[in-house]
Amino acid sequence: MILKLLTIGKIVFQVGSFMITVLLKMQTSKSNVRLSFMLQKQVIRFLLIGIIVTTVDYSVYQLLLLIFDSFSVPKGIGFIIGTLLAYLLNRRYTFSSRRNIGSSINSFFFLYLISLLVNTFLNSLVLSLFGNDTVTIHLAFVIATIASATINFIGMKFYVFKE
Repeated sequence: MILKLLTIGKIVFQVGSFMITVLLKMQTSKSNVRLSFMLQKQVIRFLLIGIIVTTVDYSVYQLLLLIFDSFSVPKGIGFIIGTLLAYLLNRRYTFSSRRNIGSSINSFFFLYLISLLVNTFLNSLVLSLFGNDTVTIHLAFVIATIASATINFIGMKFYVFKE
């Protein structure tokens, strides 16, 4: 059990380190202080909205685990509900996008389709490698969420809501 927790902890650390590295590279590539401040503000708003969206995703996931025998179906449904909420909140509050809803929503759903595939794959991979006890279920969720959050921020910043 201790070895399992250490291995899962190492995976969470590596995924988190990757996210921080990407965000730091994005920030330091901008020499303009105003752009750097704007990026920091977007990251903070993205993370706050992410907490809300993740809470909704996780709540739906846990509720549907009581109904379904599969882990993937509840994870997918929770992710989709969270996705709709993420689009609305990030469009307005994180990126203050004035881009046409029709074009941004299509780009957003394409990005989230990729993110959904990564999210459910990582969730299933961790569960298949380390079992499906309560601790592993929670950690698999965290690993999948960190990876998809990284993909989502970068994709929204430079693809979906790019002005």
